[in-house]
Amino acid sequence: MFFIDDENNITEKDIQILYQTHPYLIEQQFLNQKTVPQYSLPSGYADIVIFLNEEIVVIELKVESLNNSHLLQLNEYLEDIYQEFGDIKRIRGILIGKEPMHSLETSIRSLNFEIKILILEDDICTEIKICNNCRLANNINNFSCFNCSYDSFF
Repeated sequence: MFFIDDENNITEKDIQILYQTHPYLIEQQFLNQKTVPQYSLPSGYADIVIFLNEEIVVIELKVESLNNSHLLQLNEYLEDIYQEFGDIKRIRGILIGKEPMHSLETSIRSLNFEIKILILEDDICTEIKICNNCRLANNINNFSCFNCSYDSFF
């Protein structure tokens, strides 16, 4: 299953569908967790919000080079989540997109929330194959399933 077209482009809708359907591709701990796409917040719609036992993770997806405006957008969503669920022990964000032109580390350090940056195709796959055994999506480069270690895919 490929999410890149002939010109090596991927749309935000493509990655939205991929990661809301298979959020464990972002972090394996997201497998079988409550996942809400297009979560409505006062400042907009968070692409994906994942509810773990003692943690909420807000995921913002971009198909362009990441920049400070994307970081600030995610931070607004995190602030909104904090206002809504302040009793949760941990609230953090994940910003997914193409390699930033300039480092975002200084900006991240100035924010109140933990934010992780994942670069499409480097840190996180955009091409998948499905395990013949457990039926979970895997990075197309995997030789065996991350979940069940089976080595046959379709």
